[in-house]
Amino acid sequence: MSIDDLLFIIIIGGTVLSGAYLRAEYVSWRRYKAAERRRQASLARLYET
Repeated sequence: MSIDDLLFIIIIGGTVLSGAYLRAEYVSWRRYKAAERRRQASLARLYET
């Protein structure tokens, strides 16, 4: 295995890890926004009565 192969593997691995991190952040953000919408809906129902 040459140094070029090693560097290529490191670059590909870094790209994959970055993609996984971005996906995890996006999923976390969606869960947070969904919880926020549920909270707002429950507050709206509370103040309707």
